[in-house]
Amino acid sequence: MKKITERTNEEKSTLGRMCRKNNIGKFLNSCFKETSLDDDDQETILRWACLSISNGNLIYLLEKIKWERMNR
Repeated sequence: MKKITERTNEEKSTLGRMCRKNNIGKFLNSCFKETSLDDDDQETILRWACLSISNGNLIYLLEKIKWERMNR
């Protein structure tokens, strides 16, 4: 299985950040069959992702995502 590597200098640009975001999304989506995730799986993935983020940054990111979704 291919692993995601550290961010390169090219990936630090605006276009590079968008491409990296898309690549990570494709990679994660390829791990699951369509409609195979249930609520428990989603919670497990979210909890795992939150483990590596500091409390302050986690709160900031969750608020940012909340406002983005509310403004759709």
